[in-house]
Amino acid sequence: MRYQHDIDNGLLSVRTAITIISCVLLTLFWIIPVTAIMGLANLRALADITIRGDQPFSFLDNVSNWSPVVTGLIESLLPAIILSVFLGLVPTFLRMFVSVSRVGSLGNLDNTVRDWYFNFVTFSNFLFVALAGTLLNDLQQIISDPSSTIDLLATAVPKQAGFVMNFILLKALSETPQQILQIGRVAVRWIMLKFLARTARERRNVETGNTIFVYLRYYAMAQLIALLGLIYSTVQPFVIIVCFAYFAINYVVWKYNLCYSMNNPYHDGGSMYGGALYGVWVGLFVHLLTIMGLFGLNKKPAQCAISVIPLVFSILFIRKCKKRYARLLNHGSGVHTIQHIQQEDSEDLIPTSLAKTYGHPGFEPLPETIENLNGMGLNTGAVRFSDADDFDDTLVRIENGEEPAGESPRPSAQSESEDWKDAILLDKNHPNQFCSFR
Repeated sequence: MRYQHDIDNGLLSVRTAITIISCVLLTLFWIIPVTAIMGLANLRALADITIRGDQPFSFLDNVSNWSPVVTGLIESLLPAIILSVFLGLVPTFLRMFVSVSRVGSLGNLDNTVRDWYFNFVTFSNFLFVALAGTLLNDLQQIISDPSSTIDLLATAVPKQAGFVMNFILLKALSETPQQILQIGRVAVRWIMLKFLARTARERRNVETGNTIFVYLRYYAMAQLIALLGLIYSTVQPFVIIVCFAYFAINYVVWKYNLCYSMNNPYHDGGSMYGGALYGVWVGLFVHLLTIMGLFGLNKKPAQCAISVIPLVFSILFIRKCKKRYARLLNHGSGVHTIQHIQQEDSEDLIPTSLAKTYGHPGFEPLPETIENLNGMGLNTGAVRFSDADDFDDTLVRIENGEEPAGESPRPSAQSESEDWKDAILLDKNHPNQFCSFR
């Protein structure tokens, strides 16, 4: 794999542009399945829609005859379940797109995917879900009177708090049992150990496999829950209790998994913490802007103007935090922050005096006598040749039984002469090598 430092700037810019375009298109085209999902939460409204005298959803006319239990389950739980399944596939696609830009480390890759995933879920789960739910509820009135869209948004957007609470409760009560039980991992482990793993290495890989804690997925979803909780806390205060339950349950489950059942192959020193805090700040801004927008749509300018005051204080507070905790936000945990401080403010890790006296072993001259490792003679040394002709002349002298010319004398023992000859003959296959050791 080629990383950013191996690619020229032009190609790197093209790859980065491909990543951005792919992620944006994925976010935009996700509107289609989300619209269909939100339609399941408004079956009766869809059945009554008339467009140019036709009812495109006439097959839902019998919804009123269905059992209230069935319609309640479809309209309350089924959309949230389908939406959760769709969201589970998104990080895989985003990771493929971000990998095109050749991010230099797994930690940076996870951070980038987490940021794109948070942008995705914010757009698809909050902005569009709120708008789609509102438009589908009152689509017939919007078609008849388009000028009433703003008034409908002002009154109908808060009604989506019920769907938001169902979504958060589903995340808290359905996914956490799966995470702590890990039924899929247990089943795969049993099958592998029973039928496939034969060697000790394979069994060890099975025991330690599927233990990666996907930080980016949980960070992004926690940021989304915080965003939804902040936005709807004023519209529907009960959502605060639901969000608290989500974070309390997941705190226990995630802590247990990280301590006892997960083992990531790499660690990045808590570098995702800064991005998560930025996500909470985004939620705070969106919360204040939502309040101002609702006051404005409901034609209450005084309350809208007063809402500017906490917005200004929030901006000042965030600027103070960014200045005070800049190193922690950029580098992660305290240990990594201390390391960066030492590297920035202190001397080099290798003192200059030591760097000057150090010499690589490969540049040291060979000793007069070296250890005999090849068994070709007790008297070790080197015969050096100045050019290829000198090498050939020496080879001819050896074949004729004469003493070779060189810096070291030839061994006197007859048993060693054959070893010397073999050593010279070996160099015949390498005409560019003008040194033979014995």
